[in-house]
Amino acid sequence: MEPPASAPDVTAARLTVVVERSGGLAGMVRRWSAEIPDDGGAAARAARRIAGLTSEHPPPGSWRSKVAQKGPDPAENRATSDRQMQSGRAVRDGFQWSVSCEEGSLRCDEAGRRRDPEVDALIRAVTDD
Repeated sequence: MEPPASAPDVTAARLTVVVERSGGLAGMVRRWSAEIPDDGGAAARAARRIAGLTSEHPPPGSWRSKVAQKGPDPAENRATSDRQMQSGRAVRDGFQWSVSCEEGSLRCDEAGRRRDPEVDALIRAVTDD
């Protein structure tokens, strides 16, 4: 007998995600890893996008396409960091994030993470933040 249609699929694929955070007050690197269920949620969509398992192509010049193609712009990150420090924002805003899934990876600063709700959801799911 098959389970009802509304029952969660316990055999759903899982995506292994590694998140590293550097920077902050001590400048130390933290590393987390977790298996994210490929359930169609925001975290799974981000993981699939990073892994290259989706046909979604971000528009040219968007934050996502720029990060995916050539990595973050160090001058842009430095300028963002300088503005954040001048405006009195928390030290946490100095974090740099690296998210890997399968063969793909994404790097962003704290502001970049917040600009992409799916990536933010993925980082939260992996780090329990």
